[in-house]
Amino acid sequence: MRIYNVPDVSEHQPNFDFTPYAGKYAILRAGVAGREDYSFRRHVSECQRLGITIGVYFYSYALNVAQAIEEAQRFLSIISGVDIGLGVWLDMEDADHYKVNNGVAITHDNIAPMSRAFCDVIAAAGYYTGIYTSLSWLGYLAPECDSYDKWVAAWGNNDGSHTVDTSAYGTIQQYTSNYGTLDENVIFVDPSIYRTGATADRPVEYVQMPTQSPVATSENVYVAQYGDTLSGIAAKFGTTYQRLAEINGIADPNVIYAGQEIVISGEPVANTSDEVYYTIQDGDTLSDIAERNGTSYQYLAYLNGISNPNVIYAGTTIRIR
Repeated sequence: MRIYNVPDVSEHQPNFDFTPYAGKYAILRAGVAGREDYSFRRHVSECQRLGITIGVYFYSYALNVAQAIEEAQRFLSIISGVDIGLGVWLDMEDADHYKVNNGVAITHDNIAPMSRAFCDVIAAAGYYTGIYTSLSWLGYLAPECDSYDKWVAAWGNNDGSHTVDTSAYGTIQQYTSNYGTLDENVIFVDPSIYRTGATADRPVEYVQMPTQSPVATSENVYVAQYGDTLSGIAAKFGTTYQRLAEINGIADPNVIYAGQEIVISGEPVANTSDEVYYTIQDGDTLSDIAERNGTSYQYLAYLNGISNPNVIYAGTTIRIR
């Protein structure tokens, strides 16, 4: 069984039209850092009205195990009373480099304990739980998190086709971002398993995660693999995709290819660090602008002193990098 076109939505789609998914499935962001997602209640209400079975996730900003536990407890308070049929998920990534910028290296020793602690709290509450992360981050979770399911992000060509199959690693895959407007997913199993509680067995074809994450060669070069992204490679080595783009003279950080040699550290090979600006157009959102430019809305908000990322104005010029 494979169920395609399951959207995952958040406050970045505040007025999302769930009508095409009536009677089907959706995954909603319930919270981020220490707060509830601003659109969570609205999205839950719409899904209930349309008979949509929902899963929920929480984007973690934890820097240590204690903070991860606090986030999990906050997550539980947010979703209390909500009917959940697609699992309760930890979103473990560092899209805006918050962890790295606050001194947390992206390594197994940091990521695995936080993820395990978070999921232990959720599982103890009786929920089916797992971890959303990129294909390139799976090695940071093993073996401590092997007992928890995985929702794996791997977009492949990101053209709406399912070109990278992660069914060997978990029961859900985010397989396309629809060019930055909407993330959609495929569920590989009968969704009824998510209602059976924290001890549900996963499919027999499920295999364990890789136990090693790639390391730089002695020549300080990483060879890009199929499905890699520049931000994913940067996270592996505790740097930023902007820095890798600068060092390697990559004009578009969204475009790399399997077999490409990526220098991990050193001096820039080209001057790509000039400031870049963009004038906001009608209908733009900060998250859309970020997606188009290979960055995050949090970074753009920080760079431009925007206190509320949901409020920007057409005609305003902002710095992209």
